[in-house]
Amino acid sequence: MALFVLGGFGPTIAACVCLPGGFSWKNLAHFLTRRAPHAALYFLLCALLEVAAFWLSSHGWSAPADSAGTSLIAIVSIFLVVTLVAGGNEEWGWRGIMQPLLARRFHNFIAPDLVAALVVGAVWACWHIPLWWIDGNPHQGSSFAAFALTSFALSAWLGLLVAFTRSVLWCMVFHGMANTLMTVFPPADDVRHHLVIAVWFLLAIPAYYVFHRVARTP
Repeated sequence: MALFVLGGFGPTIAACVCLPGGFSWKNLAHFLTRRAPHAALYFLLCALLEVAAFWLSSHGWSAPADSAGTSLIAIVSIFLVVTLVAGGNEEWGWRGIMQPLLARRFHNFIAPDLVAALVVGAVWACWHIPLWWIDGNPHQGSSFAAFALTSFALSAWLGLLVAFTRSVLWCMVFHGMANTLMTVFPPADDVRHHLVIAVWFLLAIPAYYVFHRVARTP
């Protein structure tokens, strides 16, 4: 349990320690609420592709409860939990602190935000490795290679999201959506799943240039 808590909240705690200007409630509030113009539009475009990717790579809808009303309540509950304390909270560290720092470090590269996202994705995937040794964890028995592919794809889109929205909150929501979507659209353990996720991953490259051009348009 201690390992699980440390893994889940380590990036969150690290972000608080590394806040620009030092930790204070004012700095934390600014860190979480900042956003660029048209942030919601960028998020909507990314979110639509995210939903499509997880739907197309699954065996279809798998509601977490029998009745429609209960299913909706269960889905909303899952989303809130994974966004606030079981996944999305990690974005404080990964995309809020680490991604921008690396993007500045790689400023001489052709697409510094994408390069930074790949590095963060590699660290992010490896960060989850201990889950394969926690008895009863759903990751046991699953393919780490498939998990890593999904991590890289998510990291690429989260990297674009934070680059063009400057919003940690939108990254939290995007992360929470991914975890929720994998519950209602369980990944298919076949070639189709890997192919769809790989295509979604690669789509981040043209998306970067489209977003970049839009951002530069007066």
